[in-house]
Amino acid sequence: MRTIKKKNKHNKRIKNKRTRKTRKYNLIKGWKKVFDVSYNWQKICMSNNGKIQTAIIRSKLAPTIDPSGNGNIYTSNNYGIDWKPNKDNLNLNWEGLAMNSTGKYQTAVVEGKHIYISSDYGENWDITNVQSNWITVCMSASGKYQTVVANGFFPTNPGKGYIYVSHDYGKNWNKKSDMSVSWVCAAMSSDGKHQIAGSFLLKDDDKYHFDYNGYVYNSEDYGNTWVKNTSLKQSWWTCASMSGTGDIQLICAINCNLDIVPPGPIYISYDYGKNFTKAITPSEPWLTLNVSKNGKYMLAASYKQQDKENKDIPHTGGMICSDDYGKTWKYTDAPKTQYISVTLNDTGSYAMACAWGDGIYKLFK
Repeated sequence: MRTIKKKNKHNKRIKNKRTRKTRKYNLIKGWKKVFDVSYNWQKICMSNNGKIQTAIIRSKLAPTIDPSGNGNIYTSNNYGIDWKPNKDNLNLNWEGLAMNSTGKYQTAVVEGKHIYISSDYGENWDITNVQSNWITVCMSASGKYQTVVANGFFPTNPGKGYIYVSHDYGKNWNKKSDMSVSWVCAAMSSDGKHQIAGSFLLKDDDKYHFDYNGYVYNSEDYGNTWVKNTSLKQSWWTCASMSGTGDIQLICAINCNLDIVPPGPIYISYDYGKNFTKAITPSEPWLTLNVSKNGKYMLAASYKQQDKENKDIPHTGGMICSDDYGKTWKYTDAPKTQYISVTLNDTGSYAMACAWGDGIYKLFK
């Protein structure tokens, strides 16, 4: 009798676990500006629990660094409510930023300069000895595996667009692609095994092999080898993200924050990047996107553009979200602005965005 009773209690626990409903978060309403500073915000990231956050600012658009510019790294340790600048006033052309699940390990890259790493939640930064036209960086949940890509089109050092990987928390870097192209985006799974990288289509410049631009590559071995994705055609790939396991991957094309461009589609893969299909979204040139670790929540935003008469271009500067793994998308109540980066925590319970020449936005629950 005693054994049967124990078994029944065990079965009850399993039943309750299976029937427990996952909490649903609302990404549509509650967007407000929390840091009203009109700097050239470039990228924003957060830890898995959303408490630790970091944002970077460019000193100047390109290609030189403005000595009087406001380039720096800002950090927040209270879920993005308050922000403080780095004490060393790192006035550089910051391009890319990534952090591990806890926020302890962070890596930031500079256009035409070096890779910087932090192991104390973004308080102090060490410079590495690798220099190139860095544009983005991604890392695993542990921080051990990291990948950076360089844009071979950047005027600071043209023709040197490669992929570098680190398997020791960003301390040492190794080149893993001899093909110099205009790499723009990269993302990886939580364990670092599954990775994706996309380049921007450029033509009429054989000197830098730009005929090879505009393709998406995947890696299934921690960034050591890369294979061209046959599911996606040559295009203007600009941003990418993937779920924690890597089974859900997002990438979008034909988007730019400098020129008036047509709306760009978002593509989604549910099989580790083997096959991509076009997502059904509102029509805007989506410049930035992010997916939560569980893959359920997604966020995308575009850059508000203006014509030659400084009039706003319709259907630009909006923000959309999905709470059903990318099947349906809806507009949020975030104001239209020059969004350049959005981020979600692991469950989708926290969401942030930053805008060029504007400020930092937060979703309040």
